[in-house]
Amino acid sequence: MIIENKKSENQTFNLTFGQSRKISNLIEILKGYFPNIIIKNKKRDKFMPKRGTLSIEKAKNFLNYNPIWPIEKGYTQYIEWYKDFFKNKFKF
Repeated sequence: MIIENKKSENQTFNLTFGQSRKISNLIEILKGYFPNIIIKNKKRDKFMPKRGTLSIEKAKNFLNYNPIWPIEKGYTQYIEWYKDFFKNKFKF
């Protein structure tokens, strides 16, 4: 666990899958769960940096980090967890 690892003290790590993805990939997952979702595209602000893949090499080297959850698996699991949590917390 990162928080218990002495090597992680005062360090910053990119904990991603290690592959940049487009927002449209996330939107497609959301549409599968929320078919009536309304998406509004806005022009990127000129001061917003363009994104790329974040390096996870530091996390691999310091922590033996080995990501196994791509967005398709991780985000769908998160949606399922959240829907179940919401359903149980707010019984309608």
